[in-house]
Amino acid sequence: MEQKKPNSIGLEILDRLQPGNTAGARVLLDWVRDEEHLAGGDDPLAGFCVSRACGRREKRADGEQMKYAAAAILAQTKETARDAVNILETGRSAAKKRFGQTESGDRAIKRL
Repeated sequence: MEQKKPNSIGLEILDRLQPGNTAGARVLLDWVRDEEHLAGGDDPLAGFCVSRACGRREKRADGEQMKYAAAAILAQTKETARDAVNILETGRSAAKKRFGQTESGDRAIKRL
């Protein structure tokens, strides 16, 4: 992706998810993912988060996963990094309530 402010697409993805337009958000995430190459092999924390969150076309992300992928995009620019952290911290709290401790999620948030 050859743009200086990737946060604009992250914001658009969130705007599309707000009314439940997951198909519209998925189109944008597919486009972002197609522009990135998956790195790191077996390391789940290596490479671009959007590629990891959305996976291959046959493994579709749900609305919640797409929201976290949008947050990963927002985290790339100073202007929207705080928004990204808020989204990810909210997700982390929900995951802890649902699944218990999320060690790998905690490591990913610390990277921000």
